[in-house]
Amino acid sequence: MNPASRMATTMGRYKTPALASLSAFCAAWMVMMANRYFTQSAADLEGGLGIGADDGSWLTTAYSAAEPIGVAIGCWLAMGLSIRRVLLPAVVLFLAASMALGFSPGLGDAIAARSLMGFAAGMIMPLSILIQLRAFDLTWRPVGIALYATATTLASQIAAPVGSFAVLHLGWQAMLWLSFPLGLAALVAGFAGLWREPVRWRAIIHADLAGIASLSCGLGLLACGLSQGNRLRWFDSPVVIALLAGGVACLLIFVCHEWRHVRHPIVAIRLTRRWNLTLGALATLPFQFATMLSGAFIPNFLVSVQGFRAEQIAPVLLGTAWTQFISYPVVALALRFHWVDARTLMVVGLSSVGLAALLNVAATSDWMAIELMLGQLLQGLGLPLIIVPLLVLFVGEVKPAEGAYAASIFNIARSLAATASSAWVATTMRLDGQASYAELLANTGFYPDGRRGVLSSLSSTIGYAASDTGRNHLRAVQHVAAEARRQAAVLGSSEAFVLLGALLFCSCGLALMMAEFGSGHPDRQSGARAS
Repeated sequence: MNPASRMATTMGRYKTPALASLSAFCAAWMVMMANRYFTQSAADLEGGLGIGADDGSWLTTAYSAAEPIGVAIGCWLAMGLSIRRVLLPAVVLFLAASMALGFSPGLGDAIAARSLMGFAAGMIMPLSILIQLRAFDLTWRPVGIALYATATTLASQIAAPVGSFAVLHLGWQAMLWLSFPLGLAALVAGFAGLWREPVRWRAIIHADLAGIASLSCGLGLLACGLSQGNRLRWFDSPVVIALLAGGVACLLIFVCHEWRHVRHPIVAIRLTRRWNLTLGALATLPFQFATMLSGAFIPNFLVSVQGFRAEQIAPVLLGTAWTQFISYPVVALALRFHWVDARTLMVVGLSSVGLAALLNVAATSDWMAIELMLGQLLQGLGLPLIIVPLLVLFVGEVKPAEGAYAASIFNIARSLAATASSAWVATTMRLDGQASYAELLANTGFYPDGRRGVLSSLSSTIGYAASDTGRNHLRAVQHVAAEARRQAAVLGSSEAFVLLGALLFCSCGLALMMAEFGSGHPDRQSGARAS
């Protein structure tokens, strides 16, 4: 072989994995950034489409219900059609649905568009990590995992200022078009770099239709119940009870069906017998709780207490992003060269975010962005220390042939955990705020058995219309109610920060329960039995 041919062969070996990794990186970032665009500008989109807040909540529910279904079906299709034939159409579907959302004439069309976005996002995320694991060899696998993990933590923080700037200067439709640059980059890199593989018709022809139906119904109903639970007041609503009960029943049917030796299962439930796979799936819940500090608690605090808009909140969230540029390389190299055990890194990460939450317990109504910055920086350091070691321990017990099944299990758990954590945050903030609000009003004269000193004193000193005591009283009521609501938001946030910190510190026990890296891998277990 002449030097030119040898050079071409050598470049060809590295070109495809690099472009494939880039395609997966761009696709995952596109999904997670678009999710943040919608979350922070949902009110603008609902106003632009002429949809009320209650009806608009179904846009979030449609996405949450379709995403885990897309995860399961996308991984199953990838095993038969190949990753390339599933990922690239999924990116196209996501972009098309995003564009259709901006032109939706009614609520039903908008819900359909959001459902398609969620379904496509569900297919993209697990295939992205499979590509990263395949693009990097075994020794550099932590780097590939870190690249994928940046989408789950860093992308949403970068999206906050980008989305708020676009909506402020270009209108609400701009947030639907921001996905196109990354989406087009994913398509170009994927078309050139993703591996061309033959179709495996057997997995498609012998599809487990009963498993697909029961799993899809179970995941969809359960996600709908979790998403709508806070708005409909959970078990006070028969709708929520029916959704949750139906979802659990369908999932039980699916587990009983799949536990038999199904020839081509949609999700390999038997993999959950491995200790780290089960604990890894459960650990997605505390990880999602950790992301909620900057994803929900801090924005809710600034909106409720200071009246901030999205463009004013974005700089605070960037504090979480900057430190991740330090934390991700450090954790990837530490795991690559085995400097620190993965479980130790997880404990440090969970403790860091828990401490970041507790730093905000002393918040008052005078707190602005600068007072919250220390906690945000600490959270940015901690998030990569949670997700990268978690994924390393998770994939350490999986054979290459089981990769799609494992990716499906992890991302279904991640999607449901994200929905559950969002519901938990909304319910916690509402209940804590209501309790604090009622307690404050009880001491201001609003209730017959409460102390009337505050309200009476304020009414006599307002002086808005000295001769009209009724008008003075009304003015005092409005002022006290507004201030009580503001202080209730502060007290409710402080209680929520304490609860979040306690949950994250308790979750360290889950990390310590995980086994050593690779100890549950089938090859290692069979070798141990043989010896």
